[in-house]
Amino acid sequence: MATLKFTAILTAAGVALMLALPARAAECADMTPGVNPLTVTSGGREYGLNLVLPVSLKPGQRVPLVIGLHPSGGSGASFDQDTGLTAAATAKGFAVMFPDGGVELKSAAGASAHYWNIPGVPLVTGDAVPGNTRDDVRFIADAIDHVVKHSCVDGKRIYVTGFSGGARMTSMVGCRLADRLAAVAPVAGLRAGRAAGPGFSEPDADDCRPLRPLPVLAIHGTADSTNPFPGGGGLRWGYSVERATARWASLDSCSVAPAVEKVSAQVTRVRYSACGAGSEVALYEINAREAEGGGHVWPGGQRDLANRAPPAYLDATQLVLQFFARH
Repeated sequence: MATLKFTAILTAAGVALMLALPARAAECADMTPGVNPLTVTSGGREYGLNLVLPVSLKPGQRVPLVIGLHPSGGSGASFDQDTGLTAAATAKGFAVMFPDGGVELKSAAGASAHYWNIPGVPLVTGDAVPGNTRDDVRFIADAIDHVVKHSCVDGKRIYVTGFSGGARMTSMVGCRLADRLAAVAPVAGLRAGRAAGPGFSEPDADDCRPLRPLPVLAIHGTADSTNPFPGGGGLRWGYSVERATARWASLDSCSVAPAVEKVSAQVTRVRYSACGAGSEVALYEINAREAEGGGHVWPGGQRDLANRAPPAYLDATQLVLQFFARH
């Protein structure tokens, strides 16, 4: 009789414990290393995404997530192929996800090209974003919420990186979703809000109001002709990369002048370290001619826009992941 009573108490306690556990604990246990297809709902529509979890994943383990944003006219798959992010990130214990931009345009041959809907900013072609286009800031927020709730992703370690148009989108996500992110790393496209003022030479202060200090790593070639280092190009680009960096230092409440260090013959690092909440802002300037890797390029990737091999003296993929691991 006593044994039965004791067993009943244990059973009841076990049921109570199971009911007390969050539902996502069981869902996390169901996730497996490798590719896990997901369906994310945003703006009343469903979108398929692949969440890639590291081989080292253990049942119930929470892992950091890197979201990679492709350049204008690209795709998540091609961006991963160009940068090698999946292999490098999962080897370090990160999960990865590569969504496609909400603007899809077809070439004459019927091929798809994706672009990001950056609020208030025209496409790289100069055209306005088509009407009824998906709100990409909301979509990324919804994707983050989904993977945190339904997978093994650690909601306190969400990172975003991107190249070119994807870097401009990464910057906007940093402005609007800083409370959900641990750090961002725009490559060849750092912004701090849309361009404003005479000649679009200043960031619009009202367009970037992050809710907390956010660590920012930027990499940019001084000979970049697509997103020029000194600025230009009207509303789509506008102010200089140096102005964008200084604006993020102000937003992060960095209290002292940056340290400037020559990392190599071609690379200079400008780093603000005394910033709010342990954040930092760092810019790696590639001081080289376009033909030598100082142009519009993901350093260490496959090819640049002119089909030239990117510089071997800086590996953006590894640099970005090291930065994320520190934050």
